[in-house]
Amino acid sequence: MSYAVLNQLRRGKPLAASVPSKSPDRLAWIGVYPLDMASDHSRRFLENHRQPIPLPNVLTCHIRHFEVDRGLVEQDVWLSERDLQNSTSYFTFGDEDLVKALKRLGVEIEQLEPHWKTDYPI
Repeated sequence: MSYAVLNQLRRGKPLAASVPSKSPDRLAWIGVYPLDMASDHSRRFLENHRQPIPLPNVLTCHIRHFEVDRGLVEQDVWLSERDLQNSTSYFTFGDEDLVKALKRLGVEIEQLEPHWKTDYPI
């Protein structure tokens, strides 16, 4: 397990990884967004998604997996939610849960990097 990656997430830094797409016409990513459980916004976000509210010291993350048309990325246009294809969301509670969820998505935790290093489009 990569403690450097976990420390970045604990500091509130979102991370991402490029992943294989289901189609050669699209590019795909996994985005990991740590949630600040001291924030009312994060608690409401979890409630709106019918997720439990963890203890404040539990690393809680929102994982997004999606694909985008390769042409849009190559044109370097501004992308919005409606441009995302095959979009799914997952929530994890704790280090082990995060590592397991990423493995199910075909990503090792060590592959996560800052968004700008992966050309993360949103």
